[in-house]
Amino acid sequence: MKETFHNPTFKLRLTALMVRDEKFMMDAAHLLDAEDFHPTESGESNAPWLIASMAIEHWTKYKEPIGKFLGLEIKKRIKENAWSKRLVGDLRGYYAKVGKAKLKGAQYILDQLIDWRKFQLRTRVISELIDLHGGDNLTDARFIELCTEAVSQNADAAGVSTVFSSTGDAGVDFKTDARSLYHRSLRRQAGERSRRYPLFMIPPLDTLVRGIGRGHLGMIMAPTGRGKSMGLAHLGVTLALQGWNVLYFTLEDPLEDLEDRVDTFVSNMRIKDLANEQTKDGGPVNLRSRFLNFRRAVKGNMRLVDCTKAEISLAEIEATWDRQRQQNGWTADAIIIDYDEIVKPESNKDQRRFELDNLYKGMIQFARRSNVLVWTAAQTNANAETKEGLLAGADLAEHKGKLRHCTLALSLGLAPKEWPPDTKYLGVLKHRNDKSFVGCHIVSDPERMRIYDYAKTIEAEDEIDDTPKGDTPDDNQPRKTKRRDSLDDLAEEEDELL
Repeated sequence: MKETFHNPTFKLRLTALMVRDEKFMMDAAHLLDAEDFHPTESGESNAPWLIASMAIEHWTKYKEPIGKFLGLEIKKRIKENAWSKRLVGDLRGYYAKVGKAKLKGAQYILDQLIDWRKFQLRTRVISELIDLHGGDNLTDARFIELCTEAVSQNADAAGVSTVFSSTGDAGVDFKTDARSLYHRSLRRQAGERSRRYPLFMIPPLDTLVRGIGRGHLGMIMAPTGRGKSMGLAHLGVTLALQGWNVLYFTLEDPLEDLEDRVDTFVSNMRIKDLANEQTKDGGPVNLRSRFLNFRRAVKGNMRLVDCTKAEISLAEIEATWDRQRQQNGWTADAIIIDYDEIVKPESNKDQRRFELDNLYKGMIQFARRSNVLVWTAAQTNANAETKEGLLAGADLAEHKGKLRHCTLALSLGLAPKEWPPDTKYLGVLKHRNDKSFVGCHIVSDPERMRIYDYAKTIEAEDEIDDTPKGDTPDDNQPRKTKRRDSLDDLAEEEDELL
């Protein structure tokens, strides 16, 4: 066990994961100790130990990998300490190796780290038992206490809760198991940002249901031209604004069209005005200033991938996500696939249904395995083109069974005729963790590629009195005012993020 942990290649791979891989640190931070990197042989460099210390300190303070800040931290510490030229050279050389090391074998390294902690725990407990027994000081109470502590810490090292067993019975007393509670608290803090549920930034929808987070699959279903692409672009931008790293795969529309959608969303300009030298909105100058503000807000959190020139499989999408993580140190929290028709259609209808089922199984497995949020869009059949309100699973084209693999399914149906032409009924067909079969009317702005226009939606609601009639006009006023206040408050909160 010692030989594995102190192997130079193993130690380098472990250090690279500590410096660059957020998912690994979420799983392993509570197991790491900088002293494990301390030189064990004479003449061995202190560089791995110092870099590991910096990585652990940064994670403890900021709950994110140190990444590219490691170089700045090394320079800072070199200035603050009178280190020898040899140590400075070792630090710079090891820093370069850590940056070039491939982020592979994370699960193997985590398993070895867990085994190392168990080995240390067994060694310490056995040594203490022998010392107590040799001095005739090993009482039954102390023996049971040491064994209980060993079992508790052994389970905690493996990331297993020690409060309940697999049968549901109470395990270690959580009131006295302070160490286990402490480490679980650290893991919760580390995962708080990644496990939160992002807002849709569509106030009527945010008041109805909660969003979905990592490890889940979401779907927008609608007929052709109803707004699926606008909806996914909206989700991509708003996720990025909330601090999520978003990897957007465009399989149907050219990359230039997707970039135009994002630019119009950000700049609030009409898509036909993007190329004009000067418009009433300020032209490129206005676009540039708005886009720079957007870039500052999202800090490069959104990346677009053009897959329109060649067919791409789900395995290739996952490989692209992994390549971004390994080569660039950029881990996407959310994957958006703008069309679910990734697999080439077959002539056999039953075979195609089987392939779609496997595709959706693959997407949810990818989401859970890689701890990411996945969103996609699905086409409906011809019957849904004239259907008002909430669409149904039977309206899905080709295979309605894909719905069962989704945590959340949104539909875009038609609105009644009294609503403006660009109004859609945004329905929640399925929500595994919240209300289903609910929805709201939203007014879109296709010229600016916005699936939801707050001002137009509020204006339309004011013109349409769909409030239930009471005995007197005053009976209805508090109900409508309360709803409007909640939407305005939520919109203000979302405007602060924007």
